[in-house]
Amino acid sequence: LSYKIPFDKLPLTNWITANVKMRSSYDWMRAPLALPELGNTVQNARNFTVNGQVNMVTLYNKVGLLRKINNDGRGGRGGRNAPQQNRADKGKEKEKDKKDGDEKDKDKDEKEKKKREGVH
Repeated sequence: LSYKIPFDKLPLTNWITANVKMRSSYDWMRAPLALPELGNTVQNARNFTVNGQVNMVTLYNKVGLLRKINNDGRGGRGGRNAPQQNRADKGKEKEKDKKDGDEKDKDKDEKEKKKREGVH
């Protein structure tokens, strides 16, 4: 037996979804034919499961300031629609910065060498 809780029917709680599931079982074990005086054994079990989810984007869009931050991406940390960089691009940028820094260091070293030698 499962049931979806109707949070989506109310505008105030439409950012929440939840499901409830119940499972039950029983087992009837008869006494052995050789020993009927032991009697029968009956067992039952019941399990409840509740799953919930929260959609934070929908919640943020309900508050004016948070909606603006979420949609514009100008909130300091970026928003949902802010451009994302993957790790490969970040690695390439670091390598490029390192190469640029190495070239600047070489130029600087050459200038200092020329100064020491008296060549301008």
